[in-house]
Amino acid sequence: AHTYYYSDDRCIRFEGNLWSSSLKWQISKRLSSFFKFQYDSSRERFQYDFLIGYEPANVSRIYLSIKNYSERKFRLLDPEARSISIKISYLFRF
Repeated sequence: AHTYYYSDDRCIRFEGNLWSSSLKWQISKRLSSFFKFQYDSSRERFQYDFLIGYEPANVSRIYLSIKNYSERKFRLLDPEARSISIKISYLFRF
């Protein structure tokens, strides 16, 4: 059960704890990575994200993002849901 409380002053209050930790690592001048772990005790949900970015040229970037989550049990290699996305931005000069 999700326990959210809405008060008259428009604040949202909920019972539970939210634990979060992140790690950024600059591997080289053009390659970087980011890892985030989060646990929501009110929903018993684990979420962990991984992002790696590469800069092949100035103002051009390629990102790979992997987002995972599991409920009630932490599953590192076999999450209940996963999304993978790629973003490419390139500056065209005319």
